[in-house]
Amino acid sequence: MSVALLITVLAVMDGGLIGFRASAGRCGLLDKRAYYRDAIGRGMLDAFVLVAAHGLPALALAASTDDVPATLAAYVAAASPAAFAFAAFAGIALLAFVLYFSPVGDFRVLANVVVLGPFTVARPWVIAAGCGYTAFASGDASVACLAVSAAVSMIASERVFARRYASQWRALVGTGDER
Repeated sequence: MSVALLITVLAVMDGGLIGFRASAGRCGLLDKRAYYRDAIGRGMLDAFVLVAAHGLPALALAASTDDVPATLAAYVAAASPAAFAFAAFAGIALLAFVLYFSPVGDFRVLANVVVLGPFTVARPWVIAAGCGYTAFASGDASVACLAVSAAVSMIASERVFARRYASQWRALVGTGDER
């Protein structure tokens, strides 16, 4: 069950990253620590709700079989390769955040240009590849359905979450009606 816990932790961390990316550049505050902290917290909470929304059907599907422990073990085995791929991706992103939040401004630029920017583009592909491999390699229809559902919801979650922040940039540039 350590793989299930790893996937939960990685999904919640991904939600925090979604919150940060969705809110970045959308606020005119000089001290954005509380703003980013709230956005990251909301993203993590949203991701945890998504994990629970997929965990409950997985448990229900396993409970409908004759051998629940064996079915859960098969789910974990099927998810293991994807979990380790996601962990590697998350590890690189976390290292970039260490640079981003360092006191040296040049490190922030390096983190954005080398890692965080390209990783934002690669995230949906990593999720699709990990969940797609799990769905294909498992040979189990219930695993495939859960993997595809998880991929779709995690990829769509970034766009849904970003809507909270999408119009905040307008307050920074004005609407032109201030004259």
